[in-house]
Amino acid sequence: MVKEGRRPGLELRRDGQPIGLKAWASELIERIRPLAELLDQAQGSAEHGKALDAQQAKVDDASLTPSAQVLARMTEHDESFVKFSLRQSRIHAETFREQPLPVERQQAFETLARDSLAEQSRLEQQEVGDFDLFVGAYQASILAISN
Repeated sequence: MVKEGRRPGLELRRDGQPIGLKAWASELIERIRPLAELLDQAQGSAEHGKALDAQQAKVDDASLTPSAQVLARMTEHDESFVKFSLRQSRIHAETFREQPLPVERQQAFETLARDSLAEQSRLEQQEVGDFDLFVGAYQASILAISN
């Protein structure tokens, strides 16, 4: 299915019954919409609803999907995926060189990284017990959730 996601009229199977990809996607988006509305209401914005609208637009018009956009740029520049990727990497690298992180933000990230490594080291020094017991407990917890 991964290679066929943009094929017009693609049908999937849900509960053993065929359903069109577009119909299923639209249905899922509409089921999510009340949650987006709650988040927007709580935050005093419309960003979550707009995000869902953008996804619905991609369902309605496959040319708006990221894969279609990549194919369009590759065609526009008459290039392979490898050349497209390299060109995009160079564009992003140049953007980051032109707009470096503010010093405070860079320092904050470095502090977070140091703290994370220190916490990882601390956790690795603690005795963690038997791996087989851990796997058994994990599997039991999954079985309990699904029942």
